[in-house]
Amino acid sequence: MSIFTSEAKMQEWLENKLTSIDGLADIINNIESIKNYIPQNLSESKIKQSFLYCIESLYLNHSSTRNQNISSTKGESLNPDFLSYAPETESIVIIELKNQQGATREAGTELSAYASEIKSALSYISDGDIINVIISPVWPTLLKHHLYNDIFWQGKNTICLEPFTQENEILLKIIDIPLLVQADIPQKISEEHLGGYHICLYDDTLYQQPISETKLDQYMALIKASISSMSTKGEKMNTHGFSFLSEGYGLSPYFITIVNAAPFKSIERIFHSNDIKSYSDLPLIEQKILDTYLEYAPEGHGASLNSLCETASLMLENICKPRAEGFTSWDELKKHIQFNCKPIYFESWGIFKELTIEKLSYKYKNGSYNIELNDVNLGFEVIDEIVDEYYNYVNLHLLSNSFFPKSHAVFNEDIYIDEDLIRSDFPDENIS
Repeated sequence: MSIFTSEAKMQEWLENKLTSIDGLADIINNIESIKNYIPQNLSESKIKQSFLYCIESLYLNHSSTRNQNISSTKGESLNPDFLSYAPETESIVIIELKNQQGATREAGTELSAYASEIKSALSYISDGDIINVIISPVWPTLLKHHLYNDIFWQGKNTICLEPFTQENEILLKIIDIPLLVQADIPQKISEEHLGGYHICLYDDTLYQQPISETKLDQYMALIKASISSMSTKGEKMNTHGFSFLSEGYGLSPYFITIVNAAPFKSIERIFHSNDIKSYSDLPLIEQKILDTYLEYAPEGHGASLNSLCETASLMLENICKPRAEGFTSWDELKKHIQFNCKPIYFESWGIFKELTIEKLSYKYKNGSYNIELNDVNLGFEVIDEIVDEYYNYVNLHLLSNSFFPKSHAVFNEDIYIDEDLIRSDFPDENIS
């Protein structure tokens, strides 16, 4: 049962509290326990980092707005519950209150809208200077799923607080970290969640007779710089991926394998939740994404991946003819470079880069000083930390027709699902 009868009452309580304290941290009672918490996996480590990062901006807060419209667009209404400034970290703190089970999922999208409006007013502000605070007595599955993705994949600085009573006083506590890492949703991703291809570097001189040695060996610095430029571009676009440079064969003595998280394939992860038993259990936006995936089957070879390729090609075109080939998922690309070629250089961006630096720092701390950031073995170690090769990937094209309402397009010619192909090992037997 909620402590407050309404969000208005929660707002009134927090307004009164903020007038008598220096910052929100003054009424959070378990900061030390979060600092001392030992993460059990990568997901928990990322959540802890986010919580601790946010806490540094909650010791001193100066209120800017309280439930006021911050939109600069006429006729549009954006009313964050509280907008504050943290002078110690020079950050903007957005506080959103939720007191209803049904409405809590909106909190994540509302915070994103407020952050976008702040960015339109402060041209140079980064995500690192925006702190998101959600205060709620309830944490339904879809809200937790949304927040986990925001923290782990989008790198947003978010902290989740819950009101409670202690000796007749209402205080706040940081929610338990494992609560956001839902037991019924896998912590790792599948190789199928990663899409990519090879950029083959064709050497024109090898067409000549007699065949000579490739000229590309002398341009290794340029090739590696082109790969580095992809990493920089990937970070700027807030994508997550990696690349390998490998020794090739024939007219392509080298090739670059680029791999990125396939955004539309991530919809599969929610189907591991026991809360999703039918199409109607999905929020509207996820219904539409599922419909799009079923009709068009996007595999992660879209604009962002092509942008990375084009960034590298601007340099590579000076020494060779780069050409994208072998469009597939990471499981097939990995087999090719491991068994048919020799990987010699690794680069990464997003969560893969974060983990690479973390693992390298650990190795240096333990005396392994001869390992470089672009070490191939380090790269495979990082990928193994994030990717589970035994992940039970749900092929959404094999969802049973019984999962959908009779009015859905699967019952028309637009999308056809063969009942004879339904997988027997679907993780939730209720959806089969």
